[in-house]
Amino acid sequence: TQFGALVEYLGEVYADILATSSGIYKYNDTTTTWGSRLYAAGLGVSRTGVVGIVGGTQYLVISDVSNYYYYNGTAWATSTTNGDLVAIWDERLWILQYATGRLFYAFAPGTDVQDASLPIWGTGNYASSLFVARDASGEEILYAACPAGLFAYDVDNRRFVPTALRLPSLTGWTPHVIQWRDDIYFASRSGIYKYTLGTSAVIQSVGPDRDDGLPSNKADVIRWLVGSHGDLIVITSATSGDFWSADAAPVILAWNGRGWRVLYEGASTERIRPPLVSGAYGDYRL
Repeated sequence: TQFGALVEYLGEVYADILATSSGIYKYNDTTTTWGSRLYAAGLGVSRTGVVGIVGGTQYLVISDVSNYYYYNGTAWATSTTNGDLVAIWDERLWILQYATGRLFYAFAPGTDVQDASLPIWGTGNYASSLFVARDASGEEILYAACPAGLFAYDVDNRRFVPTALRLPSLTGWTPHVIQWRDDIYFASRSGIYKYTLGTSAVIQSVGPDRDDGLPSNKADVIRWLVGSHGDLIVITSATSGDFWSADAAPVILAWNGRGWRVLYEGASTERIRPPLVSGAYGDYRL
């Protein structure tokens, strides 16, 4: 069994699961099981899930490499737009295609309109994150990331603009990027860049690769970033190869803004995906 997106919607947790009956499932906190399949969709390799208001309705949206699936609290439906990465901003659903960099938006899910393109440098240099964060003026805008760096979306001119965070392109590597507190954190293989906006941008290296990094028998390639109340949570997956390699023991780390600590060490054959920090079912937990 493999899990794709893991998302909280209206106090309950949903997942895209690849199993004998692949699709969307809801967690049962009483029996601690996933229960029956809710919707026969999903490939278990979904890129992202998001919750937010689109056109006055609160939706749960889960994307995979072929489609995205959306739920309004009553019924599920599918859009055949290659979903890959999704975000909700300006009361619109935004969809960024992983391999092509094409950006779409919809005022109602399933009514997708192509809008712009993210610069992509060659085969294997793919879009990896689409999210909302503040700009230098304090306004929330849409950002996207690929191995070459971070891009801000200029909605008036329908284009992605490079930010000060630019990196040598690592072909085939798709970094994970999120906003935590008031900064943007960009994971690039074993390192993390903290990107702070103001009168001028400030970029700091804050990852667990500093001070000699993790032990050589532990996975050091960062697969996931997720924010919690007190810590930025990091999950590693491998020492080489793609995200799903299991050639070393994965580690869950926490950074409180001053230092790192270890929350969990897995077995060498174990792969951890995806994380969710949630207060669903009355308990705050990872």
